[in-house]
Amino acid sequence: MNRALRKRAKRLRSKSGKSLSKMIGQDLQTVSNRMSAEQYTETLEFFENPPTDNAWELAVHLAEQLMLETENLEKNQVPRFVPDHKMKEVDCCAGCAWCCHEPLQVSILDAVSVAQQIRQTERVAEILATLKSYNESLAPLGNSRESLKQSFDPCPFLGPQNRCTVYEARPVICRAFHSTQVDTCESIVKNASSQRDVPMFTGLFGFRGLRLSGARKALKDLGLDDRPVVLARAVELLLENFEDTLEAWMEGEPVFDRAAVL
Repeated sequence: MNRALRKRAKRLRSKSGKSLSKMIGQDLQTVSNRMSAEQYTETLEFFENPPTDNAWELAVHLAEQLMLETENLEKNQVPRFVPDHKMKEVDCCAGCAWCCHEPLQVSILDAVSVAQQIRQTERVAEILATLKSYNESLAPLGNSRESLKQSFDPCPFLGPQNRCTVYEARPVICRAFHSTQVDTCESIVKNASSQRDVPMFTGLFGFRGLRLSGARKALKDLGLDDRPVVLARAVELLLENFEDTLEAWMEGEPVFDRAAVL
């Protein structure tokens, strides 16, 4: 990793550390700000004092740390601010996958998390072939956010019995998304509705994404590509050439052009 990037990370982290030290309240707003700011600072620390000399390995570390901290936030912070009776109104359950019928738009770190899990299996070639087929069918829709909403095909990572095959590494939006009316979700998919709004607790959705927002802000401030990407397209790119793609991304190159959402 180049020295200029480390120096920039050090400068930004020093400034963010001062702001973070002032976030001492326990109210919802302060806790929310602190969760995002902590991830922002931790991400900058990765770049200032990287735990590895390999840029692609650092990207994997970043993705894994983000998913771990998002899970910890869910366990330790969400119960403090979301009443039990509200959580009981969430209609989602294992095997319900109506929300998995669209081209997921995620962060690059989300895609890294999923691709890294797949690389640990013996199914890389099989999954890559599935992704290529899925992405070819998606090609006529282009890269625009609105046009992509016209697809209601199931996610290529959706497996038997509507179970996610990359659940442990699933994107943050999948961890955050929830519905309080599953009938509405079913109707949207079955009717290919242009209106995809699902009833949910927006506060809970946003709270679960706090860590990701901090990480993305750090990447943006460091000058790295932080565009949202279509998960299937980004993972295909990564599985084709994982290390070189991530090395180039960490050098600031726009290697995710064909996966980026416009």
